[in-house]
Amino acid sequence: MKSSCTSPTPAAPWQLPAQASALVVGVLPLLVVALLALAPVAARWALLLVYAPVVEELVFRAGLQEALMRRLACWRGGALAANLITALAFAAAHTALHPGALAALTLLPALLVGRVYEQRRRLAPCVALHAGFNAIWLLWAARLFT
Repeated sequence: MKSSCTSPTPAAPWQLPAQASALVVGVLPLLVVALLALAPVAARWALLLVYAPVVEELVFRAGLQEALMRRLACWRGGALAANLITALAFAAAHTALHPGALAALTLLPALLVGRVYEQRRRLAPCVALHAGFNAIWLLWAARLFT
């Protein structure tokens, strides 16, 4: 007897409407560049607290983790594997900005955000948590380097 397995359906769609996607991908980077020219410190904060969490969660949670969760849905531990692979990819992507140990420090928060996505299948809580982690990082770095 062949067992059937269906991919999990998210509780709410993660796709953004076309207008919101255009805003995130097209308009926000222009605003960040303008802010960098006018107010570098404010722009850095805007980039790390708004733009980066939205874009990174779209790519890593709604993109990679969702695809892996669907692909591995029939496999025991598939959701955990999807989270781990996504968190490792997230940390690897951050090696360009923070070589070595600093990039590795993104692994635990990425696992926690991935767990939230796994449980809720919604981006808003992931973006908020990501922004919170970035705020902690900014405050810690400001104290460390001043």
